[in-house]
Amino acid sequence: MVEAVMGILTAILCVSGAVGIIRWVALKIANLGDDGKRIYAVLLDGEQADIRLQMMIETLEWDIVLNNIKAYAIDGGLSSEMADYCKIIAEKHRIKYIKADEVTSLFE
Repeated sequence: MVEAVMGILTAILCVSGAVGIIRWVALKIANLGDDGKRIYAVLLDGEQADIRLQMMIETLEWDIVLNNIKAYAIDGGLSSEMADYCKIIAEKHRIKYIKADEVTSLFE
């Protein structure tokens, strides 16, 4: 019984590792022309700002193999509690939290 469980666990780990390797290779092949230079931005406003930020984090996890990614979470008028929560989430990941009036400075 223990051997069967260990075999199943080993198989699951092997499959998840293989999926990670295939994802990495596919992204490298698909992005040969742009050197991985990307900018991601998400506008955080309303009650579902944290969900939008989590979706951006998942997108960044897929593009982790790219080298030159910049990600911005733009505060579009959040309440102070939600803004603090989103700042904490952004700090834990590669996302810079900025106010809406600072967006134009990104392109200068």
